[in-house]
Amino acid sequence: MIEYRFAAPEHRADLIDFINYVFSQNSVPHDFKTLIPKVYADGRGYDGIHAIVLDDGRVKGVVGQYPVHASFGGAPLEIGYIGSVSTHPYARGSGYMIKMMEMQAEHAKETGIDVMMLGGQRQRYEYYGYSPVGCQYTYQVNAANVRHALRNVDASTVGWKRFADAAEAEIDLAYCLYQQQPITGVRSREDFELIMRTWRAEPYLLLHEAEVLGYMVVSGTDSVSELVVSDVSCVPALIKGWFAANGLKNMSFSVAAFDTALNRVLAAFAEGYQVSNCTQARIVNLANVLRACLTLKMRAGALSDGEVILQMDDEAPVLARAKDGQITMQETDAAPDVHLPRLEMQQLLFAYNRFAAPEVSCPVDWFPLPLFLYGADHF
Repeated sequence: MIEYRFAAPEHRADLIDFINYVFSQNSVPHDFKTLIPKVYADGRGYDGIHAIVLDDGRVKGVVGQYPVHASFGGAPLEIGYIGSVSTHPYARGSGYMIKMMEMQAEHAKETGIDVMMLGGQRQRYEYYGYSPVGCQYTYQVNAANVRHALRNVDASTVGWKRFADAAEAEIDLAYCLYQQQPITGVRSREDFELIMRTWRAEPYLLLHEAEVLGYMVVSGTDSVSELVVSDVSCVPALIKGWFAANGLKNMSFSVAAFDTALNRVLAAFAEGYQVSNCTQARIVNLANVLRACLTLKMRAGALSDGEVILQMDDEAPVLARAKDGQITMQETDAAPDVHLPRLEMQQLLFAYNRFAAPEVSCPVDWFPLPLFLYGADHF
């Protein structure tokens, strides 16, 4: 007998065994307890975020939705991040995934999620209403860049230590810096380190003159997915010191498009860079997504006053207005200025490659919107 439901605590062991098995079939061996400890470590209590399908009591499919309580320039945004999407190899083509994705979409509406996110092959998830969103720059820095461009940089004043070796007071200072970022996943202090260990990444405390400068999240020794410092002028010294200490030939740094200060520092000497989307998204509550993203853009000083009425699919039109430093949203019966199907609306709002966005009349500097999450907050 086939049963669709949300997982209960008694399904936990079978659920983790199942996703370990399916993902290990597709690539290297997986152990989700260590890969995503914020969700799967013992005692985390996230069993119920998974839609599952049971065949005579045995797990045959899983789709999880991890809740992220985000802040965009101080405006709240509720995000549901889809992950652990898996179907038993012998059950593919049975429609399990379609049903579980529908369950999670309905669950998102019922629980006040504003936008759903996920990673994966674009067209596979377009069927479920997802579009590429966000923008990040990935810089490649090599040993020659360091040797030539940073030859006069003094790296003796900087240092680092693993969070595991840091004092609680030092981590408190790093956490305060995190809370000051324009976009945060609202990580609790208790879970701050655990969240940054997602996908076996390692968080490091960064030091300047033995004082806390910030932190970074590193995969291996050469891929930095999050770099937060109180003074970006120290970044070249950190990179030079890190290269020397680890004997590296290359490093990569992923940086959000809105982090202009860090982008300028890395662009000055990196060998090159790539511009890419950071994830894919499906809007659940258009008004709340607009409010959060426009608030962030306004506080960055990159938003002119204006208004526009947007309608997505057959949902109620939303009047979005920016005026005198205030962002307001209102459902309206007025005719929309822009009426688009879901995928086109999402491209209009979020596509940094404007060739991918439909040509419509909107306030000139409103779009694209800065929808972004650091990798540690992904599922």
